[in-house]
Amino acid sequence: MRPESEIENLFLLLDELKNIHKHFKSGILSFEIRKKDDIQKNEALVEEMAAIHREKTENLW
Repeated sequence: MRPESEIENLFLLLDELKNIHKHFKSGILSFEIRKKDDIQKNEALVEEMAAIHREKTENLW
């Protein structure tokens, strides 16, 4: 996967999280807590994508 695609996926994930938050606040969303390992994997992926984004933006200057 190209780094640009990974950054796009990060923004899609952000939009999805905003929608989940909106539904949660309105009391509509019911959800299950993911296993700790799944959460850690997702956090690691987000951190990796953020690092790629930082690297690309630093290279622009």
